[in-house]
Amino acid sequence: MEARPDARKRLMAGEILTIPASELKLDPQIDIPGGQVQHWIGAAFIPHASLDRAIAGLQDYGNRKRYMQPVIIDSQVLSHTGDEFEIYLRLRQKALLSAVFDVVQRIKYIRPEPSRVLIESKSESVREAPSEQAPRGTPARDRGLIWALDDYWQLVERDGGVYIECEALVLSRQVPAVIRWFAGGMIARASQRMLAGTLKADVRIIGDAQRAAPPQAERVRGRKSGSVALFVSTQRP
Repeated sequence: MEARPDARKRLMAGEILTIPASELKLDPQIDIPGGQVQHWIGAAFIPHASLDRAIAGLQDYGNRKRYMQPVIIDSQVLSHTGDEFEIYLRLRQKALLSAVFDVVQRIKYIRPEPSRVLIESKSESVREAPSEQAPRGTPARDRGLIWALDDYWQLVERDGGVYIECEALVLSRQVPAVIRWFAGGMIARASQRMLAGTLKADVRIIGDAQRAAPPQAERVRGRKSGSVALFVSTQRP
């Protein structure tokens, strides 16, 4: 909260916030030969939601495509053991170039306290597909548009609802120097739109999950426990 003193007020008013991690001095200076990282932080607030219903909604990964069309074309749960999921996504990306990707992600839920949960989502494979209709596994030329997608989430139940915060990292091939002066901004804006779109979808997912809860389900009672590190990523070691 110290980094963005007005964040909570804006989030509770319904705004979705995104900011480059570099503005919070969270952007590590890592040399990636031939590569570049888009690194963003975003947050949102869902009023009248409980953490338990939020988790239930987010874990319905097979239904994710319904909330994130046209970016997510298909979504499937490949395996689920306890608090760990392996999922498949077919993504459509439009930035400097249009492309379709087959992504396999491993997702782990960690609940260090009743009012807070951490979610680690790391790509195990990212492969470019030749078209939206191509069967999964159909080879295509790798243009290096996306090499990895890693997200680190924090959900906190507080203030009569649930705060969600995401640290998103996208690894791709470095843009050639001759076009970097204008292409870099386009890629950054595309990464920001992707994060904002994911947050908007999650707000809808959690809202729908809360409305679908049976009358006897636990409701938020304005609990004050737990910390909200808005725009201060504390998820990763």
